[in-house]
Amino acid sequence: MLYIGDSKLPARETRAFVHAGGDYYLAPLSKVQLPQAVLDGYLAPVWEGQQSLQTVSRSAVDGEPRLIVEGFERQEPMAVELEDRL
Repeated sequence: MLYIGDSKLPARETRAFVHAGGDYYLAPLSKVQLPQAVLDGYLAPVWEGQQSLQTVSRSAVDGEPRLIVEGFERQEPMAVELEDRL
């Protein structure tokens, strides 16, 4: 299952609970979870042309594909104790 949430979803305990259930989440990270300096570090390779972007397109009414977004994902290890589990 994919959970899509607002700025409250990315709390560490909530993300750990979703992950422990084998599910996924999509939510914006606040400056608490992702400080500006860290975000700038993640984006530097993009601005410098060293990080490629994945495109997402969908068909328009006329049947032609339209680009709706470009981006990349980044996975970070996280350990949280949740009900006697890590």
